Parts: sequence; structure tokens; C-alpha cells
Amino acid sequence: MAQYVITDGEKYIKSNFNGKVTQATNITMADVFDTKQQAMSFLKNSICKAWQRKYYVAEYENGDVVQCTVPKPPKTIKKITDKVFEISDEPLGLTEWELRLDGMQNLFQDAAKRANELSQEMSDIEAKIVDWEHYIEFTKLNAREGYKAYSALNRLFEQRRAIKNEKKLVSAINRNQNCSNGMTEIINVLEGLKHQKYRARALPELFECGIDEVV
Repeated sequence: MAQYVITDGEKYIKSNFNGKVTQATNITMADVFDTKQQAMSFLKNSICKAWQRKYYVAEYENGDVVQCTVPKPPKTIKKITDKVFEISDEPLGLTEWELRLDGMQNLFQDAAKRANELSQEMSDIEAKIVDWEHYIEFTKLNAREGYKAYSALNRLFEQRRAIKNEKKLVSAINRNQNCSNGMTEIINVLEGLKHQKYRARALPELFECGIDEVV
């Protein structure tokens, strides 16, 4: 039965133990999918856009790629007016920076979401601590019971400290959310470079008809 991997012809997509998507040079380390639909869905939804443009799904059998459909490259020149042409090919030298920008955007988004989660977790822990404190206050405990109550309360204190520590870090990130506003121009520049427009100076027919019609 055919299986599928995601490749760019040289490297392969793999997921680390923590779910992070990385690249592997050895096909035996690649993520293997039972159906093409699963592989296509993973390619579309779990891989950053910069990699989506160069990776594709390939059929995998007996430790090797046996069949693949390389996506056709997009038409790189599109006429807008008589002299203006949109250059839609992958801009050179930007892939690494795009990956970094994706990571920064995810950082801000995750921090905002995590702040809400931590507030709820803190409320839950505080409620449990209050219950234990009142239980100890209202109940006469022997040595064994007292130690068990202490151990339970101590675990809650440790959990609360971990939440406080994480909240402090997340709050610091969220206080600097304005830094993401400074990224807007960078992102706009990046998007603009993906759809560059060139105004022909003297030879619009070169872009419209090709070199054979000009030379």
C-alpha cells in the first residue's frame, strides 16, 4: 500500500517529539503518511508558508520515493498595464527572514492566549489552596493526616509558584506587544516583494511576448 512523504527533492519534513516541524536529510527520518490527503493536509496546515512553496507530496515505498508530482512553478510575469508587470516568483534571500517573522508573530499570539489560560489556572489553584487551608483550620488531624495535608498543600504552592513565574514572563512579552506594530512595515515589505511590479522603461514587449519577439 502506498505511503507518502513531504519533500523538496533533497530534504524531508519531520516532526520532533514536541511537535515542532523541521527538515531531515535522511528519508528514513521523514514523517510518513498513510494517504495523500493526510500529507496534503499537513503540508497546507502545519508547515510555514515559506516551506509550502518549495515542498510537495511524494509517494514513498520501501525506503525511497517512487513517484512524485512536483507542483508547476507559477507564471512569474503577469501583465497589469502596457508597461507594468507583476513579478510573482519567489523573492531571493527572504526565506530565512520570513521564518523568523512567522516565529515572532506566533510568540505574541501565543503569549496573549497563554495569559488568559494562566489567569484561569491561578484561580483554580487559589481555590484549592483556600479549601485546604479551611480544612486544616476546621479539622483536628493526627500526625499522618497532618503530613498528608501538608504534602497536598505544598504541591499546590509549587504549582502556584510555577504559574506565577510563567505569568511574569508572559506579561513581559505582552507588555512589548507594541513591538509587533513595528513589524507591520517589515511584513508589508515582505508581502510586497512577493508581488513585485516593474514598469518597463522601453521594452514592454520583452515582458509580454518574450525574448524571441524582441531579439
